[in-house]
Amino acid sequence: MMKGDNMKKKRNKMDPIGNFVRYGSSSAKWTALFSLLAIFSILTMSIAQVSFAIGTDYPEQLTQSSMDTEMQLKDSSKQYAIPNGGIKPKYAMANGKKVPVYCLEIWAEFPTSAYPKTFDKTSEQTYMTPGVAALLTYADSVEGPFGKVLSDTPDSNKAEQASVQLALWLYLYTKNVNDYQNKVAQVHNAGGTAAQFYMDSTSEAKIYSYPVYGAKIKQLVQFARDHEGDFNSPSVGVSTENPSWSTEGDYKVSEGITLNISPIETLESFNITINDDVPEGTVILVGDEEFTKDQLGENKSFTKADASKTIKIKVPISQITNTKGNISLGVTTRHMKYNGWEYKTDNGSTQKIASGKPVPESADHQINVTIEEKVEVPETAQNSSVALYIIGLIVLLCGIGIVYANVNPTKQK
Repeated sequence: MMKGDNMKKKRNKMDPIGNFVRYGSSSAKWTALFSLLAIFSILTMSIAQVSFAIGTDYPEQLTQSSMDTEMQLKDSSKQYAIPNGGIKPKYAMANGKKVPVYCLEIWAEFPTSAYPKTFDKTSEQTYMTPGVAALLTYADSVEGPFGKVLSDTPDSNKAEQASVQLALWLYLYTKNVNDYQNKVAQVHNAGGTAAQFYMDSTSEAKIYSYPVYGAKIKQLVQFARDHEGDFNSPSVGVSTENPSWSTEGDYKVSEGITLNISPIETLESFNITINDDVPEGTVILVGDEEFTKDQLGENKSFTKADASKTIKIKVPISQITNTKGNISLGVTTRHMKYNGWEYKTDNGSTQKIASGKPVPESADHQINVTIEEKVEVPETAQNSSVALYIIGLIVLLCGIGIVYANVNPTKQK
């Protein structure tokens, strides 16, 4: 008998686990390792979210303020409750461009040649509420009641700008922003020229009755009331961080995932992306419609109407392997956020003014999902679950010993 045969016989008499560790092939060891990892693996998910602060499109300072010489929305009989019988549009220079600006304090003077003409952006935000920001930016958009961007050609939009000014005053008064109603009453009761800029509880209905522009003013005020929460920075999240999986025929299908987009009112569109190395045949379901990796991303832009649809991940079981069971699902939303800025003169002696502009902003969200066979765990305490795993492992090892003993029976003396 050869020496090598003696060594082989000696090795076979040792325990099977030791033999496996010392003499097992690399492929067998990797198989065992992955089997153990599969038992204790769970679905994992990580989230990356980005939000954005208020834009800085308007400069820190507005210069060369001016006021139009002609009254708009004339109302000498006070039939329509328009303050002072009419409104003169106001302007300032922003980044070298003439833009419309709006008075926040109905009772205060607007700077003319006798007053400072420079306005500085302030963080006080005395009257710049979310509703005011929404009103101003909605008025300056093609979706607004005038169907155009007023700041593009301010000299051609005098009546429209006067309507925005009146809508702004009316909104501040009816919402009583920063004790607005009491301030109006105090100035009115004090007399003087500022007393002509008056508003009371009957003004709203009268203003809305103004021909043509009354309806547009009402639309602006109502929009401000409906979008008072849209000043917040956009964000997007998901309904679950740990979606469960079910088997449907030849596929693994995740539970429905819904998007939590805020503010939904400012959403214009969103995209869905998945990583390049997903298992072949993977599709994303948005509602009842299926999309492959190549059909998503920049090739497919979803609308606000799609935001409420359920999203599912569908993967062929035959394509799921240790190296191809991971999916990164990304969502990017695009919003047209309502932005507004409050300005005041350096000595604070004159009217606070405001301007607003819609600014595009985005939010991102990504979830990383590992597709695996889930091990059903009884609904007991954690310690009990661990004990069950240990017992199962012991039973498994005992089974291996039994098989080994039957395959290599001990010789009877």
